[in-house]
Amino acid sequence: MTPTARSLHYLRGRGYHAFVTERWNPYAKIRQDLGGFADIVAWAAPRNALAGLAPGMPWVGFVAVQATTTGHLSHRADKIGGLVPNPAAVDWIGAGGRLILMGWSLKGPRGKRKTWALTQWHGRVAGDLLTFVPGVEP
Repeated sequence: MTPTARSLHYLRGRGYHAFVTERWNPYAKIRQDLGGFADIVAWAAPRNALAGLAPGMPWVGFVAVQATTTGHLSHRADKIGGLVPNPAAVDWIGAGGRLILMGWSLKGPRGKRKTWALTQWHGRVAGDLLTFVPGVEP
């Protein structure tokens, strides 16, 4: 299962409407992300207690996700934020959307069964800089 498929499963399991935006461009022979930064776009509206809030649903609104392996999180952060931040990503956050890097890796005690673990980095804009902060944000 790819990191994108794992992220889709994770988001949909928490009540989000999540869709892949990354596409193969056969003419350029490369994969192209939405705006050059998003593999997945997901959204969720607030739900009241009667309708039931899906467990583990920390974000409301629009979320752009760059899915990768945990070992490549810093590479993706540099690609999107770098010295010259992606203007589409900066505008996405400025418009109220969230930008999350989701990294997947197998983790567990030595000699025991390994399970897939998620590491998340959240995008922040401060002036002209786009930075990423590790952790899960409510």
